[in-house]
Amino acid sequence: MLQDLLYALRGMRRQPGLTGVIVLTLGLAIGANTAIFSLMDALLLRSLPVESPQTLMLLHWTASKRPQTHRSSSYGDCLSRYMQHSVSSCSFSKPFLDQLRQQTQTLAAVTASGGAGQYNMSGHGQASITRDQAVAGNYFSVLGVKAAAGRLFTPSDDAPGAPLVTVLSYRDWQTAFGGDRSAVGATIELNNTPVTMIGVAEPTFTGLAPGSAFDGWVPLSSLPQLTPRWSPKQLEADSIWLVILGRLRSGISLAQAQAETNGIWRTTLLTGAKPLSQPSDNPQLTLQSAQDGLNGIRGRYSQPLTILMWAVGAILLIACANVAGLLLGRASARQKEFALRRALGARGSRILRQLLTESVALALLGGALGLGLAWWGARLMLAMIGNGSANPVNLHVALDARVLLFTLAATVVTGIVFGLAPGLRGARADLS
Repeated sequence: MLQDLLYALRGMRRQPGLTGVIVLTLGLAIGANTAIFSLMDALLLRSLPVESPQTLMLLHWTASKRPQTHRSSSYGDCLSRYMQHSVSSCSFSKPFLDQLRQQTQTLAAVTASGGAGQYNMSGHGQASITRDQAVAGNYFSVLGVKAAAGRLFTPSDDAPGAPLVTVLSYRDWQTAFGGDRSAVGATIELNNTPVTMIGVAEPTFTGLAPGSAFDGWVPLSSLPQLTPRWSPKQLEADSIWLVILGRLRSGISLAQAQAETNGIWRTTLLTGAKPLSQPSDNPQLTLQSAQDGLNGIRGRYSQPLTILMWAVGAILLIACANVAGLLLGRASARQKEFALRRALGARGSRILRQLLTESVALALLGGALGLGLAWWGARLMLAMIGNGSANPVNLHVALDARVLLFTLAATVVTGIVFGLAPGLRGARADLS
């Protein structure tokens, strides 16, 4: 194999023009495939940035008719559908959250997050507009998110009358405070209201839903003081706006937890102080894996990325056909060489191995070039996605082990595909 590889490299050096055309063609095709796959990896395949994501459940409900609510909000965390005979959402009310916490025996912990609000942050350097998320006091502890500086929320921070506090994202901490740890405990203003910055979330966590990029977090209990035009009705049972998450208790099956939470949900809707649905509406609550249920920007971009993946796959096949044509022409010019090898005793399989080694070596050079193009192309596409979105988009696109493995597999398969035709032709050289 080493002899074959050295011979292939000498052949490339003798024909630099042909080698350059083939490597550039393959580099562009493999780079496009790798760039799209790296985006799909970040959006569809990567695990949520939390501890033990397989035990984190998202509450989701369906019904044949929309409940009688005066306010219903969804902030893009999951898909909500409001059709004529089919309604589904992952938004719940604050009273249901409290009731679930009191009654559940199958969920080890229950937490929630509310909508993102834009706040005018001032009091330290230049004023800026931030996009913050309201969360329950146990939000970070249930997810297993750690602090990069200071501390994160505790249930006491989310109690009525508690001092107003905030946690910043790592990026916003670097931007607003230059990463100064002494800034923890500083007083800033959100919408002209004094708030104490108590900590910074770890760098890898900018939000739970894929693509979310929050500048900070505030407790749910602080919304009345921080939100303009806040209405107490938002805390009533007919105002659904919270995304609720739960951790399965050890030894409890998903079916058991779903049966219990569904019973609590139906009781709240059908027999509460103010019934919001009728039994004929068939309201049902299900527990979904948060990994699958939290869509974020996934629902908006998964289909276009899938279509692009098929498109660049077709481009790679066209590149293979073009390169195979070039190598077939080169193989025709080498018929005397192949005939001499056969006459000296080389089998057809030996010549086929030599030519496949040459094609795979060319593909590896194209793959190396494609990796560099993919790194640049993925970031260019991510910037284009961010410019077309109303909210900041955060996707960590990296050439990690999974992307490198995909590129290696695509490169080797590509080398075999375009090298097979000239290899088979060379193996059948005419001795006469």
